[in-house]
Amino acid sequence: AYMEDEQVIQPITIELKNKIKITNFVTIRDHLVKKASIEFNHPEDPEYYSYTINYENYESENGVLLPKKITAKLSEDATIVTEFSDVQFNLGISDFFFKAISL
Repeated sequence: AYMEDEQVIQPITIELKNKIKITNFVTIRDHLVKKASIEFNHPEDPEYYSYTINYENYESENGVLLPKKITAKLSEDATIVTEFSDVQFNLGISDFFFKAISL
């Protein structure tokens, strides 16, 4: 763990069998993913490639905290910014399927 912007950040790394490594940087205070680093192959591999995804502006929608802005920096020249203004849950599907059942 380390400090960034006065928050404790815990990196959580998942390594897949196909040589993809995903590291999520989670804030300890609220357990939200702040950013993710995606790496293909080992850094010493000539086919190594990586990019970063930043998650920002979390807001509560139906009791779920969701990032309203996601920025993927694919390279120095390519950045994709996605901003959400309207989130709708379970359109056309009964809430019955998503409610927890007490045992």
